[in-house]
Amino acid sequence: MARTTTLEGRDLQWAVWTPPFWSAQKSWPVILFLHGSAERGSDGVKQTQAGLGPALLLHPERWPAVVVLPQCPADLWWGDPVCERFAMEALQAGAREFSGDPARFLLTGKSMGGNGVWRLAADHPGTFAAIAPVCGFIRFDGAPPPKSYPGRGEPAEGEPHEDYAGVARAIGDVPVWMFHGANDRAVPVEESRMMERALKAAGRTVRYTEYPDGDHQIWDRAYADPELAPWMISRRKSS
Repeated sequence: MARTTTLEGRDLQWAVWTPPFWSAQKSWPVILFLHGSAERGSDGVKQTQAGLGPALLLHPERWPAVVVLPQCPADLWWGDPVCERFAMEALQAGAREFSGDPARFLLTGKSMGGNGVWRLAADHPGTFAAIAPVCGFIRFDGAPPPKSYPGRGEPAEGEPHEDYAGVARAIGDVPVWMFHGANDRAVPVEESRMMERALKAAGRTVRYTEYPDGDHQIWDRAYADPELAPWMISRRKSS
């Protein structure tokens, strides 16, 4: 279902998906999906055609949740303040319209959207009950620099760089499941490996799936994992 949000003079497009068995008589988990750079635009459709969207259509029974799919404009990144605010407003609007449960807001995204997952989770701690970045990154050429999160100075040799460590601290204790392909030539696999090390150094529990034969386009495999949907949807924020 197509929706539009007007923000700072822009008409921003998003879509919302509900499972065939949706009913307004109960509250639902709400998944926010952030697409990759190739799906940017203003048609309101491309963001539904790669990543989580096809997985919803292939196995709707696996996803008993409302899913919000905003589309980032072609000239912006999820790290841009306008896109970040837009994503959060679309999440809230979808939850209001389709009986979403704020205690079960969930966040996932691929590639550029994986970067957006880390940024939104860090900028809005306590909002999400679980996050699942797919081939995501923190520091990478072409991306806006990460925000400055509370730091501890330069890391010792072998410790995670401050950007990764800062994000690991900023997201709090939200459950994390990351995915990446070992042969990714678009987003280096070291981005996820560094985040795994940073999360463990911060005392967090993290689940990481790395496909030894995977390249950049591993999102179909990740979202087809039969354990992912129940892992996410079973999560609920503690009071």
